Amino acid sequence: MLSIKKLLFIHKLIFILALFVMQQGQAADSLVNKPNDRATLTQEALEIQRDLLLLKEKHLAEEKYGLSIYLNIDTMTLKKLDSISILLDDQIIFEDKLSPELIDKLQTGSMKKLYTTVLQPGNYKLKVIMKSGRKALSKTFALEKSDGRDNLKISLASSLQQRAPEITFDHETWPAAQ
Repeated sequence: MLSIKKLLFIHKLIFILALFVMQQGQAADSLVNKPNDRATLTQEALEIQRDLLLLKEKHLAEEKYGLSIYLNIDTMTLKKLDSISILLDDQIIFEDKLSPELIDKLQTGSMKKLYTTVLQPGNYKLKVIMKSGRKALSKTFALEKSDGRDNLKISLASSLQQRAPEITFDHETWPAAQ
């Protein structure tokens, strides 16, 4: 006589096999009912080509008109930095609260990418506001955007002679890919 465990196992096995057979039948039906004619395949290929062209145009625009903004904090600066805001022509483009863990990482020499955008060539006013408790430190930078990928490093640093940290900008342009 079979034990109860063996009977339950046999019933489970039969149930799983029945599900497997039903699933195989549904998969076969979907293959038979799906039209795979030449017009459908051509349409799908054209849609894929269109998507690839859009991605290529987006990538080329980023290469030619891209602006990336990075943050770097010196080890001798404020220990408690709460937030950073970046304004481009008096419009807020980036705002973030900075965690103590991130500040520790930045003070060990790391850089954080804050913002990336596509920006047409021209002159812009970029303002950075850093808040620490009740104190706010701000500085404005005249950004001359040209063709190519622009990288702007915002650094917060202080020397032994300075009491308050200072915001500095390092702007560099990479030539656009042809």
